Amino acid sequence: MGLLDPDTGLPTMAGAQSAMQQYAMGMMPGGMKGMPGMAGNVANSRIPGYTLPVRPQRVIAEDYPNGARTGASGRLAFTPEGVPLTAQEVAGRRAMDNSGSFPDRGMDISAIKSTGEAAGGAAFLGLPPTSFPSIKGKRAVGSFTPGTNEATGDPAHVIRVVNNLSPEKTDIVTAHEVGHMIDYMAKLKRTASTIPADGLHEELGPLYNTLQTSEGWKNTGLTTPKSQGYSPAEYGPEYMAEAIRAYMQNPNSLKAMAPETAKRIRQWVNTNPHLNK
Repeated sequence: MGLLDPDTGLPTMAGAQSAMQQYAMGMMPGGMKGMPGMAGNVANSRIPGYTLPVRPQRVIAEDYPNGARTGASGRLAFTPEGVPLTAQEVAGRRAMDNSGSFPDRGMDISAIKSTGEAAGGAAFLGLPPTSFPSIKGKRAVGSFTPGTNEATGDPAHVIRVVNNLSPEKTDIVTAHEVGHMIDYMAKLKRTASTIPADGLHEELGPLYNTLQTSEGWKNTGLTTPKSQGYSPAEYGPEYMAEAIRAYMQNPNSLKAMAPETAKRIRQWVNTNPHLNK
C-alpha cells in the first residue's frame, strides 16, 4: 500500500508511520533535544485559518446514549468511550450549567496554552516573520518542534508563532501548533507516528477545507495540504493538527460536522497518560 490514498491525498497507515520524519530530533545548547534549526525538525504552518461555524448544541444522549456518570464534584467523570476524565483542561462536556445540562465548552487560548505547558512542557515564543522559513513562496506563520529535557526526561517542546498577526489569528495559529504537539504526543508508545486517518477521509478533507477557507462544508474543489505546498510527509500531521485545533476551540461543531474524527481524537488522546492529566 502507498503512503497516500490516490483518491483523497490523505495518508494511509503506512503514510502515518512514515510521517515521523517530520519530527526528527535535533540538538540545542543547554541540554535539551529538539530545539531548532528551522529546517527538517519542525512542523511549519503557513496559513492562519478560521474557526468552525457555530452549530446548535447537540443533546447529551448523542455522546452518552447510556447516560452520563458524574463524580463527587458533580462534573462528568468519564468520556463518551468510558475513559476517566482526569485532565485539568477539557474540551467538550464537563460541568453542568444553570439549566442542568452539560454543554460542550471550547478552550480559550489560556487553557490551550496551559495544556501545552502541562502536557508538553511547551515554551511559547513570538518571533518576527524573518525568523520563519519561506517554503514554495509561502512564509510560515508558526512552528512546532518536539524536544526533551535531558536532565529530567520530561517533554520540552517549543511552539513559535509569528508576532505580526491579529490577536484572533495568533490564537488560531497557537492552537494549531498545540494540535501538532498533541498529535505528536498521542502517538508515543504506539506503532503509528501520528493519529491515523484510516476511515476518516470523507471528514478530514472537507473539515480541513472549512478551517482553511471559511467556506461551507463541501466535498469537491478542496484546499488541501498538498495544494498549499506541504510535502507528502506533512499531509497527515496537517490534517490532524487542524482537526485537534477544531476540537479544542469548538468541540460541539466538530462533533456535529466530523463525528468519527472527534471520536478518533478522543480515543488517542484520552487514553494517553501524557495528555489525560
